[in-house]
This record gives sequence, C-alpha cells and structure tokens, in this order.
Amino acid sequence: MKKILLITKELIDDPKGGREKLNKNIFHTISCVCNKNNYQFTLYQMRNKKLSFIKKISDFFHGHIDGITSKKLLEIKNIIEKDNINLVVIDGSNYGLIAKFLKNKYQNIQIIFFYHNVETEFFLQKFKNDFKLKSLAVLVTIYRAERLATKFSDKRVCLNERDSKVLNKWFGKPATHIIPLSLNIDHYSDEISNQSNGKYLLFVGGQFFGNFEGISWFIKNVLKKIEYDLVVVGKNMDIYKNQLEISKSVKVYGEQDSLANWYENAIVTVAPIFFGSGMKTKIAESLSFGKKIIGTKEAFMGYENFLSKIGWECNSSEEFIDVLNNTNLSISDDQALMLKKVFLDNFSLSAFESKVASLID
Repeated sequence: MKKILLITKELIDDPKGGREKLNKNIFHTISCVCNKNNYQFTLYQMRNKKLSFIKKISDFFHGHIDGITSKKLLEIKNIIEKDNINLVVIDGSNYGLIAKFLKNKYQNIQIIFFYHNVETEFFLQKFKNDFKLKSLAVLVTIYRAERLATKFSDKRVCLNERDSKVLNKWFGKPATHIIPLSLNIDHYSDEISNQSNGKYLLFVGGQFFGNFEGISWFIKNVLKKIEYDLVVVGKNMDIYKNQLEISKSVKVYGEQDSLANWYENAIVTVAPIFFGSGMKTKIAESLSFGKKIIGTKEAFMGYENFLSKIGWECNSSEEFIDVLNNTNLSISDDQALMLKKVFLDNFSLSAFESKVASLID
C-alpha cells in the first residue's frame, strides 16, 4: 500500500497568485488520487514565521530557507516513522535540503519533486535585472537548494520541455515527467458573452518584476501607437499606478475578488512577458474565459502546441503594433468555446489529475 506524504508551503484558502494556485491544485489532486485508490495520505505544510535578522543570516548559511528549520525536519522525520511513509512528494525545488535529510536517513523512500520553475534560472534573471547583493544571496541559496532537490529526487516534474532542458543544463538531470500547470476554476460555463463587445486590452498579473517590466515596456513602446485602452489588474499592482497610468488610455487596479467581469469585457488579453521560467497562469486563465492572447515567446512557454489556435506570438514592439492595428481581434462564439475546450482538455484540474495519478503509480 502506498503511504504518501505531501510537503508543501502553507496553503491559502483563496489563492490569487499563480504559484499559490498551483500549490493548492497539487494538494487537491494528490489527495483525490489517494482517496480514489485507498492510499494513505498525510499533509505537512511549511508555515513561515517572522525571524530576526540574525536568525535569517544563520538559516541562510545552514541552507534553511522558506521555513525549513531543524524542528520541522524532526517533525517530518517523526511523521515518516509514525505513518510508515514510503513516498514523499515535495512541492517546490526550494526544499532540496529536506530531500537530502530524508535520503540520508531512509534510502528506500521514494521522493518526487514538483518544479514550479527552474528557480536558479529564474533568480539569475532577476539578479541580472537589478544587480543587487540581496538578489545574489538569494540566487546562491536557491542554487544550493535546487541542486540538492535534483540530486536526491527519484522523479522530477517540470511544467514544460524548456524547463527540463534548463534543469539538465544546471544540474545534469532533466525532468522525468512533464506535467503542465492546471487551474481549479469555479467560473467555467459553456455560455458565451458577446464576443464583439470587448472594450479594452487586459493584462492580469501580480507584483512581480517580470510583470511590471513587461507591462511598462508595452505601455511605453506599443500603447501610444494603437487605438485601444489598456486595463491592468493584479495583486499589489496598484502600487505602480502613478508609474503606469501615464496616459488616459491606461487604468491600473489592485487585487480583485473576481476577475470574471474584467475578462468578459476584454477584447483580448496581452502578455508581454520577457523574463521567467515555468508556465504563465494568466494564459490558461484567459483560455478558461474564452479569450485569445497576444503574448511573447516566454508567455507561451508550455502552450506552444496550441499557439495557432489561442493567439498571436509577438516579440517586438513592431510585431505587437502590427497585430493590434491590422488584425480583427473579434472572435465568434464557436471560437470562444474552442478556447475553453483547449483549457478543459489540457489545463483543467481533471486533466492534471490523470497525469498525477500516472506519476504516483
């Protein structure tokens, strides 16, 4: 009998960010798979506590990041021995130290890692972007953690082939499984709002340097040469209101209880993302609302097989301007339903569950 322990960051009841949504979906999916197959399931959440500056420095040098402490390692050890755990699923390659700790104690235990990104590559981009000492320290810490995750894991799950190749470049091992991200949605409906009544371009994304850099670039280099208004919505994005609302055609809003109305009233969504790793949740979310996307190569990573159906790839201001000025962006109800079907078949929770079940088996 499989006895599974899932180790994940603290779960949020109503997650807004892409990472938090994926954490919740992995938990939901593994617990469902265990329930259907009568596997034993145990959850351990890595709850972060506020630490003093001295404690943070001490933890840094010991590789204790993102809530890892000696006490928590002991708690995990006690769970494994008490519940006779034989499979540990760790959600996040930043928890590599846990894998080393477990493999040194229990050589026969199987460890599966979910990589949301190749974090080392992601934080290298961030360091190159701001060139701060703090960013360098985070990069070094993440590299050490991810190296351990890759070394001591039996199975490694990446979101797309690009990340698998990057993982192999950094640590000499590719992913053993490719499983795209999923979204658990409660807004899905076969009903289609009038697709010809879109009022604006929509950008959805929280306060993250890749989102801010991308939409700032779009406003400065594209928006002034097209005839559309732009709405920016996302957690803490309103702190950039003065920097982004440089013309009457831009409106910026912070976190919203629901994004449904924003998507339904949009002509199309834009995703001018030039930095990052993993997959962009905003693409799957747009599909779930039956909306096409105009985005960069980075934005469409993991969605390449569907690009001809779901939108337009643009990697320069000239390409964005050309599509926005010379393309009929209106779509029929049948096309909107097709976009929703792409989401259901490939990026919904049910699609995710079948792939995770195969991974665990």
